Amino acid sequence: MMRFFMSCSLVLAACGAGHAEVPTGQKTAPAACSTSEVLFVGMPPFVPGYIAPHNTEMPLGPVYPAALGKNGPSGTVWVHFIVERDGRLCGVEVKEVDGPQHFADITSAWLAGAHFAPALRNGKPVVSEVKRTYDFIPPAQRLPVPLRR
Repeated sequence: MMRFFMSCSLVLAACGAGHAEVPTGQKTAPAACSTSEVLFVGMPPFVPGYIAPHNTEMPLGPVYPAALGKNGPSGTVWVHFIVERDGRLCGVEVKEVDGPQHFADITSAWLAGAHFAPALRNGKPVVSEVKRTYDFIPPAQRLPVPLRR
């Protein structure tokens, strides 16, 4: 389900959300975490009293690089990171890359500028560990998005 959601968000982002592509070779260092106290590590959906951390703006993930063209390679990047109580990300780690290493660089740079809402437990923000998968799908392989009239 998450892969489908992320794929849809990438399609939506490619269809109109403004996004400045990260220059090739630009590296960003992950921020250091201010606390080692992680109070929230994933959960099954719809647990009363808990709200998972989430991205708060479009695009919801890194965008497929236009420089690779419509028929470029596809790939997946698996990342782990910590979302602090104030929504800052720290400890960003790319765990695995299936595809060009450039996808990992794009993902790391996107996460460096992403804004997240922290996890909530009983209405109070808590530090959380997040594991995400970001799929890079070339435009020629994406499903068409139906237009609403």
